[in-house]
Amino acid sequence: MKHQPRGASPRFPVVGRSAGTGRWRVPADTAIPHLCTLTSVRSLGFQCDQAVPCGSFFMNRSGRRTAGKSTAGHRARWRPALIAAVAAAGLLLWWWAPGRRVRAPIERVVLISIDTCRADHWGCYGHSGGTTPNIDMLAGQGIRFTRAMAPVPLTLPSHSSMFTGQNPPVHGVHHNYNYRLDDAAVTLAEIMQQHAYATGAVLGAFVLHSQYGLHQGFDDYDDHFLIDDGSPADVHYERRAAEVSRLAVQWLAQHADEPFFLFLHYFDPHQSYDPPEPFASRFGQDEYAAEIAYTDANIGLVLEKLKQLNLYDSTLLIVTSDHGEMRGEHGEQTHGFFIYQGVIHVPLVVKLPGRNEPKTYEGTMGLVDLLPTICGLMGWDIPPGVEGVDLHPVLLGDMPLDAESGQVYCESMMPTIYGAHSLLGIVTDRWKYIQTKRPELYDLRVDPDELNNVIAQHPDQARRLEARLSRAVSVTAPDIRDASGGAVNEQTRRSLEALGYVAANVREQWQLDATKDDPKDLAAFHDLGTRIYAMTERGKYEEARQLCMKMIRQRPAYWYGHVQLAKIAEKQGDDAETIAHYRLALKGNPDHVDSRCRLGVALLQRGEIDEAIGHLQRTVELLPGFAAAQFYLAYGLQRAGRREDAIRHFVEGLEIQPDDVDARLRLARILREQGRHDRSLMHYDKLLKLQPDDARLRAERADLLHDMGRES
Repeated sequence: MKHQPRGASPRFPVVGRSAGTGRWRVPADTAIPHLCTLTSVRSLGFQCDQAVPCGSFFMNRSGRRTAGKSTAGHRARWRPALIAAVAAAGLLLWWWAPGRRVRAPIERVVLISIDTCRADHWGCYGHSGGTTPNIDMLAGQGIRFTRAMAPVPLTLPSHSSMFTGQNPPVHGVHHNYNYRLDDAAVTLAEIMQQHAYATGAVLGAFVLHSQYGLHQGFDDYDDHFLIDDGSPADVHYERRAAEVSRLAVQWLAQHADEPFFLFLHYFDPHQSYDPPEPFASRFGQDEYAAEIAYTDANIGLVLEKLKQLNLYDSTLLIVTSDHGEMRGEHGEQTHGFFIYQGVIHVPLVVKLPGRNEPKTYEGTMGLVDLLPTICGLMGWDIPPGVEGVDLHPVLLGDMPLDAESGQVYCESMMPTIYGAHSLLGIVTDRWKYIQTKRPELYDLRVDPDELNNVIAQHPDQARRLEARLSRAVSVTAPDIRDASGGAVNEQTRRSLEALGYVAANVREQWQLDATKDDPKDLAAFHDLGTRIYAMTERGKYEEARQLCMKMIRQRPAYWYGHVQLAKIAEKQGDDAETIAHYRLALKGNPDHVDSRCRLGVALLQRGEIDEAIGHLQRTVELLPGFAAAQFYLAYGLQRAGRREDAIRHFVEGLEIQPDDVDARLRLARILREQGRHDRSLMHYDKLLKLQPDDARLRAERADLLHDMGRES
């Protein structure tokens, strides 16, 4: 059979919207000759791509009629195909007839992402424990995708692909730590907003905080994590599913009478597990399944609210996950390191408005396809630069795609933290190729658990997939970390580590490098690293220190082990050990921003002002958008008597982080001491907007006004 492009079917023509023109296209190699000559088909707005002009009219989506040239000879060649064309036109009219597609505009979209959720733990994917009755109900009324793939087994980069329709090499986000989605990215929420939809999001964890850039296009982006009494709690970095659903239900009630897009992020299946009752007792030792069941129950509350508001049948509902969990497979306990199917294969269920029949799509697709597919369902143009495929013909009419044509890109840069090779992969319906020091090829049809590397038996197949992978990474975004607007700071690091992530810089590696270690040899080493922070937070400092020393003995070049030892020393109040280990870390990685900043802070605390200033100046050179480093540098300069320089860095830091009360107060006081009363007063006024009930601020402002000879 002739090779079909992705999006094609051996039985049906590729009918899609051409980029930039908004026209519906019938390709030149379709078996339907000169379809655009038929008035009934022209009314559908199809464009003919036949190489020989047929001389008839076609319509673009704006209704403009365009004519081509005609010859008698061409008409004569065309007439014998008339009967076949009429029959084909009838087929297409049936295909696009009422009842076969959603003709009314979709006015409501709810996208639900369950963090760290394996596909095989949903009932509709074969789990027998009753984990997901509400999601199973949706699957019984919609389309279940059996081979949906995530691009990265980490939350931020995977959601960046979900929201932009781009793979990580293009959108540039490769890790949770020290990355931010660029403001130039066009997100799904921005597209919705441009079409006058209310846009809201409720986040389950700090890892999708607005500072990472996914808030673009949202009118409401609820990433404020609170404890039960409603007071701010910086030590809380996630919220439970019940709280996500409570806020979601509240938002739905407020926006029920207008078109809307609501994104919900549930974090509960992510380690560490702590399922509430009755789910904990029901699932016993399987706390992971209990967390999924608890999440499903709370998703059920959102679905019930949609029904109460009479919105359920008119809402496009999408439920998926950003990545899975390895759970010990291939030696990895959690996720982020490897790109095996346990973390790349994700569940996906889509329920269309007004549809209630269950269907299954078995082709390979990716989370990167969600944005263009939603645009296709809405009848909107797909933004330039989108790499995903518009699958809305599949959703609307059971149009199958060529099973051999789909491919999905995946990656993990996390092994580079340890000096190992990156992992880059291509997944098709049958094959999976992983580029690393010892490349891997798996036949997923016979080996879904990826236990038998068959690259030696199928070298030609490996070369073909390697070539596809090379094309996939041929255009990469510039390293955007240094433009992250201050994404790296102590609070960020603590927040990510509290969620179980290794908060260290990755290195973006795209080419084979035989000098690097193979990640397969470092799975156990990585597992040690993920355990250290948990021990430190539980106060098991000596155990954590011993693990760090063990890792450094195994790999003397593992500079991040000294970062971890420095943080343990910080917890114990040992300034000398803190400084010593940060120095050793910087020998291994001189540009590690967090280590250089923390060393500067430790030296400030020891009174070694000049050296502290040097490290902090280097920090802001490396990352000008690091507000905390600007403030620490300003403190040091102030202590050194360099007030003008201190003022400059306070101002630069406040441009990045304007709500920092301590920094603004210090600046206001310096300006007052220098007699710059008007500027000082401006900062006191801004402080009182932030903290209107602060008696101390009011008293200082009153004293300043007295100095100025004015009444308060």
